[in-house]
Amino acid sequence: MPVRFIRLFLMAAMVLVGFGAVFGIGATLIAAANGHAAQTTLPLKVEGATPQPVLGYADGKPVGELLLDHGTLNLHAGGIGYALVQLFDIALTCGLWLLILATTRLLVGQLSTGSPFEPKSVGRLRRIGWSLIALNIWEWARMIAVPPLLLANINPVAGNYRIMPSISEGIPGLQNARIDASLGLGLLAAGIIILVLAEAFRIGGALRAENEAIV
Repeated sequence: MPVRFIRLFLMAAMVLVGFGAVFGIGATLIAAANGHAAQTTLPLKVEGATPQPVLGYADGKPVGELLLDHGTLNLHAGGIGYALVQLFDIALTCGLWLLILATTRLLVGQLSTGSPFEPKSVGRLRRIGWSLIALNIWEWARMIAVPPLLLANINPVAGNYRIMPSISEGIPGLQNARIDASLGLGLLAAGIIILVLAEAFRIGGALRAENEAIV
């Protein structure tokens, strides 16, 4: 793909992230002005859901099961305090993504000039790698630490369900609907790979400088 198209794609991504940040911050501020936080949507894992058999069409024998064990929690709760957490989340997440995209755009422009092993490349790759790792760590912290702050402001019993944080002990008597904190490793792995690539670029730059000195 031509470099100019890659740079245009990265610029479009930056615009979309910026628009998302402005929209999110605006929605949060409007909600805060009305005395509550913006809507929070969280995935739920329902414990003890009864599986329903799925039968084959031809012979009517079981071929699988239907398990209604996931749900979605939509809340307008938490007040001004939680709204501040939402603003911090939006600012940090979108800020890091903008940094990653802008740095990648600079790196692509630099590589197109035929000078990939310059010290600037190493610094930019490290910046991207550490930013991806920071995003992954914040994602873990947000899914583990932030929902309890939100749930502390609501009645945890909703119908036949008890809404619980991801790390908590189950309570008998009601179906436990636990926050599903899926701790992904994708961004962490990508960040580590890019840091390794940055080290390879650093070594390549040192070897090139050594060869030029010999010549």
